[in-house]
Amino acid sequence: MTWLGTSRISTETSTETKMRLLLSIAFLMAFATIAEARNEYLNSYSNACQYGSVDLSTSYSQDDSDYRHYSPSNDYDNFSDRKELRLSFRKYLGVSKKMCDEQNKVLLENEN
Repeated sequence: MTWLGTSRISTETSTETKMRLLLSIAFLMAFATIAEARNEYLNSYSNACQYGSVDLSTSYSQDDSDYRHYSPSNDYDNFSDRKELRLSFRKYLGVSKKMCDEQNKVLLENEN
């Protein structure tokens, strides 16, 4: 390829272009792996057994309220910053870890 000013003049022939395309495809195929079919409709992760969970969350709020009265002595400003750190534990009744481990194992085996 040669460049003249801002216009590009291609000196490649159609055979060279085809060879580049074939080499590019061969290069991509060298890294390809075999694709296996899966039952995607079975991959519903909401069906995974859970016996409990732990959640950690934070929140921050900033409030500004003004109260104005016809009597200036009753006026007040309220500024507040609220910062929260919340740790929640959930235990689902009637479900044990052993039961969930067995069910999740079967679900994973059925996905493949």
